[in-house]
Amino acid sequence: MIAGKIPQPLAPAPAPASARGGLGKCILGGAIAGGLTALALGVPTALVPTPYFVRMVPATPWDYLFWVLTSLLVGAFVALRLYGRGGREGTAVGGALGGVLAFGCPICNKLLVALLGASAVLAYVDPYRPAIGAASLALLGAALYSQVRGIRGSRTCVACSGAPAARPPRPDPGSDPGSQQGGGGSRYG
Repeated sequence: MIAGKIPQPLAPAPAPASARGGLGKCILGGAIAGGLTALALGVPTALVPTPYFVRMVPATPWDYLFWVLTSLLVGAFVALRLYGRGGREGTAVGGALGGVLAFGCPICNKLLVALLGASAVLAYVDPYRPAIGAASLALLGAALYSQVRGIRGSRTCVACSGAPAARPPRPDPGSDPGSQQGGGGSRYG
């Protein structure tokens, strides 16, 4: 009797080297990345008070909200990136840069002021900073979702993973497997 194609059980893909050390290292790496992101983005935008940077436009609660959420999402993305497969790094970077535009001081942004002028920045960019912040959080959320989906989708069957699957040979049509005589013969005989 010839068995049909037997489905292979699902097996998780091997974890990358960084995840083999444990989930704790990935969480710690994400927490460090989130904290460094908060400092790296909060100090130059003067959301973290320092004597080195002064904000020309007062910070609003929206600025603090976008700053904290951007830092948290970057930290979560890095933790998942350390744990599993690659994701949308470009989307995450774009979301983080959009976050800087959302919670940064519009007048202190020398690139925007050089391109548009101070009055144009205040007239055309400043009113849309909450929308820019929402779009940047959406980009970071999409990158995070892609990363989670990549980790959850890493379960694959042996046949799909590229490993050679053992298939039983097919008998010749019209031949009797128990017979050694006849025209066609059999591979099983």
